[in-house]
Amino acid sequence: MNDLKIQGKQTFMGKEIPVVLGGFGSDKKCICDKTIAEIHGMNSFDVRRRITDNLKRFQKDVDYIDLKIVMREMHNLTICTQLGYSKMEITKAEHLYILSERGYAKLIKIMDTDLAWEIHDKLMDEYFMMRDELQGKIPQNYIEALKAHLAAEEKALALESKIEEDKPYTDFGKAVEVSTNAVKIEVFAKTLCNKYGKKLGRNKLFKLLREHRVLFYENGQNVPFQDFINRGYFAIKESTFTNKYGNQVTGFTTMITGKGQVYITEKIDNWLIEER
Repeated sequence: MNDLKIQGKQTFMGKEIPVVLGGFGSDKKCICDKTIAEIHGMNSFDVRRRITDNLKRFQKDVDYIDLKIVMREMHNLTICTQLGYSKMEITKAEHLYILSERGYAKLIKIMDTDLAWEIHDKLMDEYFMMRDELQGKIPQNYIEALKAHLAAEEKALALESKIEEDKPYTDFGKAVEVSTNAVKIEVFAKTLCNKYGKKLGRNKLFKLLREHRVLFYENGQNVPFQDFINRGYFAIKESTFTNKYGNQVTGFTTMITGKGQVYITEKIDNWLIEER
């Protein structure tokens, strides 16, 4: 199952609804039962009941995902709160459904009213079918701007026909070249500290990264695991400097790339929730 993510909001029938991507395929739009209820002027419980009562008509992971199961498996409340579910609703509801385009179409067949079909047609035209709408969206914050920059960078790289031979860097293994948006982890930590305040300091960030096996501590340094280097989340920058004895010394600095910044920024909320 692809990771679910909220990509801003979209105005539909005078309501601000969350744009939900993933779950049923990379960047495919889907919709939660709470949003369906708001659009159709129904109670969320009634929408969920209709799905549950007819669950044999829905195919798991193709037509629907039950967020209650996802939460239990991943210990992740963030996606539900971002979708507008209250803590009480998350706790008391037996199921919290996300429907794919196909799943929503099946639900409309079950409802089978003129109004339901009218809303269905409108939602298909203005939400599900407008897949390129987000391409021209103006970034609303740092992480959205970074994602847009990375997407443009990847497209540019895809056009290059020449592929450089792999270059060894350090004992940590092969690393991607340091791009213009790669920074020291300490610099990135300051960006996060500005967002979270006292909840997240530099030392706390390193602690979380070690606990979640992104970094490990070796020879007085926080070093990324090879897997995260291979994914392009970190790069190792080699530099030469003169020590206090006048000797030339080669050192290595761990840099976090744009991809790594996006990955950690999207994970940090969950990590902080797990600590409570």
